[in-house]
Amino acid sequence: MTARYQLLSPWPEQALAFTTAVEHVVDLIGRARSGMAAHFELTVPGWRMLRLVEQSGDGATLAHLARLLHLARPSARETANRLCDVGYLSIGPSPSDQRHRLLTVTVAGIECLSNVEAGIQALLLEVTNDVPVASLVDATRILDRMAGRLGACETLLRRPPRRPATR
Repeated sequence: MTARYQLLSPWPEQALAFTTAVEHVVDLIGRARSGMAAHFELTVPGWRMLRLVEQSGDGATLAHLARLLHLARPSARETANRLCDVGYLSIGPSPSDQRHRLLTVTVAGIECLSNVEAGIQALLLEVTNDVPVASLVDATRILDRMAGRLGACETLLRRPPRRPATR
């Protein structure tokens, strides 16, 4: 390794091997989610939208969901319409503001979510069934620390810098 990495990590080769392995696992989990969702006529964004609507309880607006999912409103509308077409969502007017449409998960949508999430959970439990609990705890701690450090990198995540509070 070159000298420039020595300031960043005392074990650059191992650190880069670890993060590469994390990226590979994330990619494979994403592909597994996509495949499992497709079995239920869902895309991953559709699954995420369905989950968010279900978590919102009384329904959520399309604009709110688009913001949460980091989607443009037309993309969110297309995803919501697909979910309606397969019977997982219903869209109706908001009682408080007729300009807004509320999305609600149907019984079929709740059943679909339950099946997809149970399948993913079973897969994740299967791939970790031979990992000692201490290793899982240590790895979780490491990944949480890494997530915290990455989350603080505002320029990398393309968020505007935080402004100091004014008095």
